[in-house]
Amino acid sequence: MMKFIRKRSANAKNDILSGLTVALALVPEAVAFAFVAGVDPLVGLYAAFMVGLITSAFGGRPGMISGATGALAVVMVSLVSRGNAMGAEGENMGLYYLFLTVILMGAIQMLVGAFKLGKFVRLIPHPVMMGFVNGLAIVIFLSQLGMFKTVVNGEKQWLMGEKLYLMLGLVALTMAIMYFLPKLYKRLPEALIAILVVSGIAIGFGLDVSTVGSFIREGGGEGISGGLPTFQLAIFEKIPFTWETLKFIGPYAIILAAIGLIESLMTLNLVDELTETRGSSNRECLAQGGANIVTGLFGGMGGCAMIGQSIINIKSGGRGRLSGIVAALALLMFILFAAGLIEKVPIAALVGVMFMVVIGTFAWSSFRILNKIPLSDAIVLISVSALTVVFDLAIAVMAGIVMSALVFAWESAKRIRARKHLKEDGTKVYEIWGPLFFGSVKAFNSKFDIQGDPAKVEIDFIESRVADHSALEALYNLVEKYEAAGKQLTIRHLSEECQRLMMKASPKLGKRNQLVRLLIEKGISSKSVLKAIGKIPRHLFIDSSFEEFAYQDKPFPIAAGQTISQPYTVAFQSELLAVKAGDKVLDVGTGSGYQAAVLHEMGVKVFSIERQKELFDHTRNLMRKLGYTFHMKYGDGYKGMPSQAPFDGIVVTAGAPYIPKPLVEQLKPGGRLVIPVGQNVQKMKVLTKQNDGRLVQKEYGEFRFVPLLEDKNG
Repeated sequence: MMKFIRKRSANAKNDILSGLTVALALVPEAVAFAFVAGVDPLVGLYAAFMVGLITSAFGGRPGMISGATGALAVVMVSLVSRGNAMGAEGENMGLYYLFLTVILMGAIQMLVGAFKLGKFVRLIPHPVMMGFVNGLAIVIFLSQLGMFKTVVNGEKQWLMGEKLYLMLGLVALTMAIMYFLPKLYKRLPEALIAILVVSGIAIGFGLDVSTVGSFIREGGGEGISGGLPTFQLAIFEKIPFTWETLKFIGPYAIILAAIGLIESLMTLNLVDELTETRGSSNRECLAQGGANIVTGLFGGMGGCAMIGQSIINIKSGGRGRLSGIVAALALLMFILFAAGLIEKVPIAALVGVMFMVVIGTFAWSSFRILNKIPLSDAIVLISVSALTVVFDLAIAVMAGIVMSALVFAWESAKRIRARKHLKEDGTKVYEIWGPLFFGSVKAFNSKFDIQGDPAKVEIDFIESRVADHSALEALYNLVEKYEAAGKQLTIRHLSEECQRLMMKASPKLGKRNQLVRLLIEKGISSKSVLKAIGKIPRHLFIDSSFEEFAYQDKPFPIAAGQTISQPYTVAFQSELLAVKAGDKVLDVGTGSGYQAAVLHEMGVKVFSIERQKELFDHTRNLMRKLGYTFHMKYGDGYKGMPSQAPFDGIVVTAGAPYIPKPLVEQLKPGGRLVIPVGQNVQKMKVLTKQNDGRLVQKEYGEFRFVPLLEDKNG
């Protein structure tokens, strides 16, 4: 227990001290970014206080510091300028438009968090992350160079002579303290000690150096002294809530929300790595959005995570929420009670701290690995670093993600493979390896030899995945081409999701799927029957003039005055047979061949007999084209096929006036004869042959079939 208390006490001490250090470093940053945006320094300081306090208390990454940032400030310049132009001179309408925009920005960020979109930060590749870190380190370094300027006769000029040497000396002293102190004493944050020591030297010896106060006054401000933030009722009084207002602030709000979230979530990832813990990106989005809404309502310029101050906090020992809360409250105390004291802190001390942040932030290892990683990753890393410096973080990260995605697509497209082999029954199998998506569609299509392939083809996706609509379209077109060539294409091992999408994308496959669902609704329950009907392209078994209606549950006329039975009837008779894969079944009345095809797809050994010569010849040719190799005979269905008997099942697909005795004799014991019996309207009868030769008969409803023709001369 005592150990736990001591640990908590040590953590609290570290958080408090690191929070004070961060608060000192926040002052010039918040002021500088307020100047960039064209607003009063207090607007930046209030933003640092409110955003920092709320995100530290409720955000998804303890130890991360948020406040006014340069990435947001550069976008706000145009907003404030255009807003001022909309009001009278001195009315300062740009400031109120800024507050309203920050409120809308916060609402957008909260929506991102509510819909849990923050998780997509995981998709940012490591080269982009390294480029981001390096680019921000350079940006922080360049931003500190402005501190080496002073105002002379109303113009900013570089420090020269004694002032420059004094500035460089104090910066170097700050950096030296931060570098060597941890080697000797680790109980206090080195950045805080460095700031205090350098401030003491500058004040004690009366050195003529730039301070926080002089920096603010040179920028046109009056200091950091102020009161508590107040509710900005003027936003609602001065700005008309119209469509025109939304069109003006909307684009700015979206851009600011995107930049803020990208910078914050990238910083969250970096802090995760530094602390070897994991934050919540969605919670951070919600907290940041709420913080910006409050900040806009109380007169702040909004903000997001600050990578420099976050690293100062982590390096100073700050790990918990208390560190950020202390930093925010300390900043408020500076504004309310200690403005005079804080304004005496030499800028050189803060610049030295930020230079050490730059050294600690830059991924120096990237130089070592540049020649060891793929060229594409090296280009992405360098490009993101450069774009971060030249443009801004959002553009750099988005460009890096796009570049990485294109490289991935190109490399993945080259990995698509097809291994080919023949089954014993002559079916050609294409085993696909690698992802099928828009980038690999062309290579995928080149793998197939539609004209040279046999009548039955399978595509096996067990080692592949269909990734997008382009892939679905490629599959659909392939099915169409094989069917147009009179060949049967079967697609195996698609994921359930891909199967559903393909059914939606392909009209014929979709109708086939709808037909299966209709049969289920009508009471067909045999999985083997339903699966067989779902695989068969029924439109190839009927005249092309009826193709549009092929998957309706209706019969259609075919050659020689015969019909193709409605799918329900075919399914019902197949289910009544109660046969299993490997059983022998006699199909009496081949007709279009649809019934025989269903039985064949069920794994049954099919023997089929047809009385009409014209129909027999046509169907035999069609079956060969589709790759169905079952035995077909031209002959009298009443006589059956005694040379192949006995059969496990016999199905008659035409109406018989009586039950032919030869068919009964050709049944195995336990076998079933399914036959419609009657003249104009038939009763569906099922006869089961017992071991002693007796027949058990059942009837199942009324049906209408064409008559079963008998060879009267035979």
